[in-house]
Order: sequence, then structure tokens, then C-alpha cells
Amino acid sequence: MNLRSILIFVGATLGAGLFSLPRAYNSVGWPVLLVAVLATFVCHRFFLLSLERRSAGDHHHLPGLVGERFGLAFGYVASLSVVGGLVLSVLIYIVLIGGLLGQMVPSVSGGAYLIAWALLSFPVFLPIKRFVGVESFATLLLLMVIPVVAFLAPRATEIYSAGKLLPVIPSLGIMLFAFSGWTSLPAINHLSGGRKMALRSLLLGTILVFIVSLLFSSFLSGTDLGFAEDIFLTTSNWPAYVSALFYVAVFLAVFTSFGPVAEELSATLRRDLNLPAKMSLLLSVISPLVLIYLGMDNFFMVASLAGGVFVALQYIFIAALSWGASRGAWRLGVALSFLLFVVAMVSEMAYFL
Repeated sequence: MNLRSILIFVGATLGAGLFSLPRAYNSVGWPVLLVAVLATFVCHRFFLLSLERRSAGDHHHLPGLVGERFGLAFGYVASLSVVGGLVLSVLIYIVLIGGLLGQMVPSVSGGAYLIAWALLSFPVFLPIKRFVGVESFATLLLLMVIPVVAFLAPRATEIYSAGKLLPVIPSLGIMLFAFSGWTSLPAINHLSGGRKMALRSLLLGTILVFIVSLLFSSFLSGTDLGFAEDIFLTTSNWPAYVSALFYVAVFLAVFTSFGPVAEELSATLRRDLNLPAKMSLLLSVISPLVLIYLGMDNFFMVASLAGGVFVALQYIFIAALSWGASRGAWRLGVALSFLLFVVAMVSEMAYFL
């Protein structure tokens, strides 16, 4: 067992989507949460095996693998799905950090999104080395803070508990976004030192993600967080020490998951789409800010769109890559996962259109 690999996977997966789970959980419950975890785990397993066959240092991220297997056209579509999903992920991080700054320092609330964008943009286009050890330590802190917040958060007030449930389709998209952790798999592949160790780290990491997510969702679904549109305005009404712990959890979740997202976005733009450096910079850094000022600053709506369309399409490609390597019960799992992601993407697109 490689503890660092487990923490990398958990940190990358328990990101911004974690804070949308209580509201989605109120709509669809634990069975859909479990199905989403199992479907992504099946795809993660075979994607990890695909990466294992590559030489050291040659990650061959998802679009490259799709292009090799199914042709350049499909590889290009996979690249667009990755870029779209990761840009929306960066957008969500900006919304979360901006909301956090606005709540903690009201005097900067008017420019909170701009400040958050500036803080989060550096890893995307500057050659800053990720501090994996610090990220792993932050993941440990996150795993300690989440249960405390879940147990201490006060129950929902009548103002919030009288409705405001999310529809089923956006809730499914939110859960797919919350459990998307494939961007961490190249690092796990290179750190684990062998197939058995990597698969064991993935399995244990997935179990830990499920337990923490179920605990967080089930406990907080009964609080105002399970019904409200504005998670920071809602949690500001909690006892000060609980709100402070919640803010710490938000910061840690963004910190631990942003590194893999930024690396994958940069790699896809430069390597798979072969875009010039300036164009890559424009798309990866400027586009999230533009989308925010075009009105896409609703946390739940963006998480649903990212998960139900772009993440679902990414996992459709991963499931397609997994088909040839799967056998027996694993092949059935791949087929069912593929079907789930197709249904999620089609229904999400129909819902938004």
C-alpha cells in the first residue's frame, strides 16, 4: 500500500464537488451516490492499467490514448471534453474561493472573483512545481476536518427545509463531477511501483472517498447546506467555529484538487490540441473569468453541467478504452458504466437545452 498514492487520489477526487453533494443527496439519496462511485471506479481501474503500459514519464493522457485507439477525430473530441470539463472545474474553484474571500473579507467582495482568479491562475501557466507532499498533508487535514463539520453543523431551519430540492438530472451530474478523479491516475501510476500496488491504492482510495462523501452528504443534507443556493451565505449563520472549519475544508479541497486539474488542462491544450502557447494561455486562464462575468457563477448549475456533459463524455471514452481489456464481470461493469454515462450526458444536455 502506498499512502501517498491513496492521498493523491483522495485529494484530487474530494475537490469542489464535495460541497455540492449534500443538496444532490437530498434529491437522489445514497443509491445514486454509490452507483456513481462504482461506475467511476470501474473506469479508473482500466484507465490505470492503460497508463501502466506506457514508458516512465510518458503519461499519454486521455485524449492521446483515445486518438491512438479510435483515430484522431475521436482524440480531438476527447480533448475538447477534457478542456471543457477542466475549464468548468477551474471556474468552480474560482466561484468557491471568491465566495470564501467575500465572506471572510467583505470589503473585497466586489472583486472577490477577480482575486480568486488571479490566485488560481498561476499554476496553469507558470512552471511552478507541485508540492505533492504538501498536497498529501492537506488531504490528511481535510479528512480530519470533514467529519467534524458533518457532526457539528446545525440542523436545517424552516426557511430552507421547506423545499428547494434539486431536480434529479442535475443531481446526477453533480455526483459524476464530485467523483471524477482520473486526472490523479498518472501520478498514482508512477508512484505506486507496480500494478498490484497501484490497484490497491486505487481501491482503498475509492473506499475512503465513498465513506467520507457518504458521511458528509448524509449528515449535511439535513442542514441548511442541503437546501440552499448560496453555501457561504448559509454557513455564515452557523456557529462561528463551525463556519470557520467549513471554510478551512473548502480551502483544503480546492488546494488538494487544483494541481492535477491545472496540469491536465495545460497538458491537453499544449500536447493533444497542439495549440500555440499564447492560445493555450488564453483558453485556460481567461475563459473561466469570462464565463463568470457572463453569468455562469451558480455553483450547482456549473457543477451539474461539468459533470453531466463533459465529465460524462470523458468517462464514456474511458469506458470505451476499457472494453477490450475487461473480461467477465468486469466487462459487464464497464458496459453498465458506459450506459450510465451516456444516459447522464444525453439527459443533462436535454435538461439544459
